[in-house]
Amino acid sequence: MNHEDMKEAKKEIQYQKIRHKLIKKWYKKRSKFFKFFKVPLFKGDLLVKTFILSNYMQINHLPDSTNFHNFVCPDIFNHWDLLPMENTDQFTLKSKSDDRYYEFSGIVGYALQYFTGQYTVSQIQAICQEQFLDINDNQWLQKLLRKLIVLGVIKFEIENPENSQISEEQLSPKLKSVVHWLPDMVQQKWRLRNPEDVTYLQVSSYHQAVISDLGKLSLHQIAAKHGISIKEIEYLLEILTAKGMLEGTTKAKPPQKKWTPLKLIYFDFPLCNPDLWLNNHVDKVQFIFTKTFAFLLTQFITVAILVNIHEYPEIRAAGKIIWDSYNWYLIFPFALFMMFVVSLHELAHGFTLKHFGGIVPEIGMMFIFLIPGAYTITTDAYGLTKRKHQILVMAAGIICQLFIWAVAWLIWSLSSLDIGLKDSWLNVGSYVMMIAAQWTILLNLNPLNKYDGYYLLVTMTGIENLRDRSFRFYSNLSKGYPIYEQPKDKLILALYAPLSIVYTIWVISQLIFWIYGFLHSHILIVSLIIAVIILWELRANSRS
Repeated sequence: MNHEDMKEAKKEIQYQKIRHKLIKKWYKKRSKFFKFFKVPLFKGDLLVKTFILSNYMQINHLPDSTNFHNFVCPDIFNHWDLLPMENTDQFTLKSKSDDRYYEFSGIVGYALQYFTGQYTVSQIQAICQEQFLDINDNQWLQKLLRKLIVLGVIKFEIENPENSQISEEQLSPKLKSVVHWLPDMVQQKWRLRNPEDVTYLQVSSYHQAVISDLGKLSLHQIAAKHGISIKEIEYLLEILTAKGMLEGTTKAKPPQKKWTPLKLIYFDFPLCNPDLWLNNHVDKVQFIFTKTFAFLLTQFITVAILVNIHEYPEIRAAGKIIWDSYNWYLIFPFALFMMFVVSLHELAHGFTLKHFGGIVPEIGMMFIFLIPGAYTITTDAYGLTKRKHQILVMAAGIICQLFIWAVAWLIWSLSSLDIGLKDSWLNVGSYVMMIAAQWTILLNLNPLNKYDGYYLLVTMTGIENLRDRSFRFYSNLSKGYPIYEQPKDKLILALYAPLSIVYTIWVISQLIFWIYGFLHSHILIVSLIIAVIILWELRANSRS
């Protein structure tokens, strides 16, 4: 880049800075107005955007690296608005003609300012490297340009007539080499597995044949061969892109939501990727997957359940005495025991999935009403070819909780027989542990909550997205639309939605009664909490 080009580039920087100050000022006023009336700034799903696939297919036919540096980056501002985002250093690129919009980092937003049809790739690369010292990749802008073509922001047209005759086969997008098919014999469907991002897509045999031809035929050839519309193929490609299954794409990340005090009801955050640790330690727990251990565990838990049922009045009476003696002092140990039980529960999921050869990409912490717990992402269980292995992965957490509950019951029962241990910390602690395990088992087993019971029911029945499909079943029924569900699934779908509604009403009514009682007895504390929430929201609104 010569001295004159650098001088012109710096002039352009000053112009763009003034331009974006004006845009930011307008954007803040507009966002306040829309926020006040609870209207979203932009429509559309953040995760799946409408990609211009004809542009995507030209990604492999950009100029080669020798001529690429002299390629003039086109003017995007005739069709797109580049807007700074509120309270962040990110930018939003919004289409002027439809509802598409994409979020980019501050560095990318800075580079996009120079897509005015005046600067080459090498010029913009040099400007960005001068402004941001951490850009060490000399191909950085070339990669950005390719990404913009994938998103449909830029349409690249081949100017060289010699290269304009490109076969349709070359223009077809391809699946990543690691992506592979898994048959689902029970549902008579296919799952497309992406082990790189641990994502799945379940499709019919018909759509499996369509997707299998990607990278081999053009869109029009695929449409003619399978009798499918171009729009439907484009929709499939959108989903594949969002799941990171096509070459040059990564899994779409969910948008980060703004924190408010109301999130104290439930929030979670990832801790680490435990896959390597689980790989290194799964051999140490292989004994729990043997038939002998399974038999002994079943006998032990069965005996504990039968004895508890028989001695329920005595156990309840003993619990009342313990609660009356210690009262609110038991809340803190109860929460700690819950966290312990839930953590072992999640490890059981992780080890079981590793035992069957799956991938565990994330483990994290979650808080429900400030009560700590843990979670493990076991999406890869859907990649297991045997249904019983999938069921075992989903049931592993509850089996672990039942074991903890049975051990706690045994310790409490034995310590209650000894007069010297009857009121000891061992006796009280084992009882609290037993109640904590029992409470989490009941919470997890309920299929009307989206916890283990729900996913266990989904795995056993093979009805994915059971809740959504159940409500859609009644929606289609009321509108007179055709119902394409299998006959064997219709009864479950017909039962789930009404039961879910009844359960939700019951939970809300119980919560209202509890809040009503709490307000009467703790009016001062509640008033302070409400005041803090209102002040927080006012402060957040004043900043925006």
